[in-house]
Amino acid sequence: MSFDELYESCFRNASLVKVPHGKPAKDDASLLVTLDYVMNSSQYVVFFLTAGAKGADLGLKLDNMMKKKNEKGDKDKAQNSPARLRRFFSMKKKKKKDGSINGDSTLMSVVLVDTDYRSNTEDGGSSPQLAQPGWYVYAPQLLATKSRLLRALGFEFPPSLIVVDTASRSVVTTEGRRLLADDAMGTSFPWWPPAAADVLKGDVLKRVNGSVETVDFSTIKTTVRGLLFGAQWCPPCRQWVKQLTPVYEQMKKNGVSLEIVFCSSDRSQEAFDHFVEQMPWSAFTYDPARTLALTRVYNISGIPSLILLDQAGKVITNHGRSSLLEDPAGRYFPWKQRPLYELNEYTVCRLRDEPSLILFTEGSPDDIQFSLSVMDKVSKRLFEERMKVEERRVEEAENKTDENAEPGSGLRNSASSEECSSTGSDLPIPPQADPLQLLYTGEDPICDHILESILGLGDFELPLICIVDGLAGQGGSSGLLFLLRVKIRPRQSAASRVLSLSKHSLATLHHRTP
Repeated sequence: MSFDELYESCFRNASLVKVPHGKPAKDDASLLVTLDYVMNSSQYVVFFLTAGAKGADLGLKLDNMMKKKNEKGDKDKAQNSPARLRRFFSMKKKKKKDGSINGDSTLMSVVLVDTDYRSNTEDGGSSPQLAQPGWYVYAPQLLATKSRLLRALGFEFPPSLIVVDTASRSVVTTEGRRLLADDAMGTSFPWWPPAAADVLKGDVLKRVNGSVETVDFSTIKTTVRGLLFGAQWCPPCRQWVKQLTPVYEQMKKNGVSLEIVFCSSDRSQEAFDHFVEQMPWSAFTYDPARTLALTRVYNISGIPSLILLDQAGKVITNHGRSSLLEDPAGRYFPWKQRPLYELNEYTVCRLRDEPSLILFTEGSPDDIQFSLSVMDKVSKRLFEERMKVEERRVEEAENKTDENAEPGSGLRNSASSEECSSTGSDLPIPPQADPLQLLYTGEDPICDHILESILGLGDFELPLICIVDGLAGQGGSSGLLFLLRVKIRPRQSAASRVLSLSKHSLATLHHRTP
């Protein structure tokens, strides 16, 4: 779910500690605020997501930009302040409405979040050392809240800078780290990305009957369109092309409605031409500016990357390569989310997408049949429930009136700072706030690696159910945070056990974390 959808029930009253200018007074309660207070006193909030001490240089650059942008904003407000305008036009001051934002708002604020789960302890985490005066530090609280926050922000790896527009509560960009490197003064801040329709067009080199023709992107009418981001100078990109070529050719022979379009990050026209000759699929003509724009639209943080889009240009999956290599026959076309996955080298990347319930077995054919007998019906039932909730969510989003006519055009009405000091929310957590994907293990060695090396459960008797969270692990990227394990026996009602566990809220599971 989006940041906006979860804000009122999950994030509004998240506790933050303001970093003071100078030595603070002992037990200064004014330094403890809520995220809602910060959101309502800023036009943009930059979430600086780090792990331990990662990103010290990035923090200094961010602080320098914030000071310059806020200083400029203060000068602009002074020149165009309501008081100045009233004096000029000899107007009287109007009374402020209760709960409205006053002129003390700033252009941007920074919230520092340590993604290392150890930072939730009193003595854990070193990110506060990176905090600059005037910043806000995410205080230790439920891991469930942090996990939801990281997913809602679209976090991938630390250190990251993610910009949120406070008026719409929408994520402007997840690529703030790269954009700050290119725009240290923040001239184009908040770095709104272009609209997909404005860049997902133009000339495409398409192979037709052995020859190359130039066509417009709009003429590609396949059900699924893949955007492959890469470059000839990148060895993994060259390897991806070799891996995907036979799969793509087989799918085309089988009549699968798929077309891949290469988006080049090559450094020259010559390198682009040489690389494209090795590809059986289409390619946008060489245009670094367009590729850069596409990476911003779809939040591509590195190459190689293959995303799959539907006909409306919406992302089906960011795991395009894994989806195609796992399914060369197109059995799961168009590769939307499935009720149940086998854990292997192609699906392990999904463990970061959502908290996961994994049924570990020895992986023999009999074990796989047992896993399917346990998980199949349960996963389908849960998936149907999930799709119904998703349909209602989409319908509600479409019917929701837009309170802000322009992105970043204003601030929401807010309670006072005293009213924002509440630590709880009366709103129930939406059902889809804590999605849970289901997986079972087979013969792939990655299963043993996860069980033994990452989860440290190699000595436990199998079969075993584990619930893990790939974003709540150390550093938010290097491991899985183990939440719950349950030993099951084939003669027990294993399916009922799985269903019961899947009904746990993520918050309950995080409470049980050692």
